[in-house]
Amino acid sequence: METLKIFGMIIFIGVVYSLTGNDDYHKRFDKLTVVRYDCDMLIGGWHPDVPREVIEQCRLNPEERYVNVKTYKE
Repeated sequence: METLKIFGMIIFIGVVYSLTGNDDYHKRFDKLTVVRYDCDMLIGGWHPDVPREVIEQCRLNPEERYVNVKTYKE
């Protein structure tokens, strides 16, 4: 009976870990933050930390001054 409890706990921990270890769980329960990029600062040079989509959006819309991007805080 004791070995059944131990195997049950191991299986339980494995199931909980597999459910909380995937990306969908974190996107659902982690806090959503908004990052604001200044287009005037991005157009001039190379910025490795800025997503390529943000730079493309700044170049396509020259009248847009800021781009807000929603990301999940890790």
